[in-house]
Amino acid sequence: MQRTAWRIGLVNVIPAALVTLVTLPALLVGQWHYGTFKDEFTDQTSYYILHVVTGVSSRSGDVHGSLAWKCDQRSEPPYISLLLGTHVGSSITVDYRFDTTAAVLNQHWGRSDSGDVVFIDSHYVFGDVDEFTGRAKTASKLLIRVRDSSDGEVLTYTVDLRGFTAAYARLPCKARFDH
Repeated sequence: MQRTAWRIGLVNVIPAALVTLVTLPALLVGQWHYGTFKDEFTDQTSYYILHVVTGVSSRSGDVHGSLAWKCDQRSEPPYISLLLGTHVGSSITVDYRFDTTAAVLNQHWGRSDSGDVVFIDSHYVFGDVDEFTGRAKTASKLLIRVRDSSDGEVLTYTVDLRGFTAAYARLPCKARFDH
């Protein structure tokens, strides 16, 4: 149950970034941001890098979300989360493609209880964080498509990976697990 803490930290960090996105979109979209979050109850500090993205929903048009690598402790590997900017049902699959390489299709990522975040987490065996991160470090663009089979909605995000490697290098938890 220790991993539920990431949801609380992510919920506290990402809405602030989204509020800023609404007020200063030209300054945020396309940049990687490094930050920390301290849990006031446990005094645990979490570290993250965050990239604000605009996506397209097949149902509602533009959606604003973010892609983040986050670690709760220096001794644990990071996990990857995509804040969708909308909610999806419980039956989702994720496709992704780095640059012009073949797309990876029908991946089963984790989903937050609220349905607004999908994630890759090595603790729960939802995807391979190391492999995904390694590909992100050598690519310039990432496409992510989230399919919600409960209502047919399709969300597609384009992520500019320029600057990712430098931002990722700032995470204190990455060194032990970086290949």
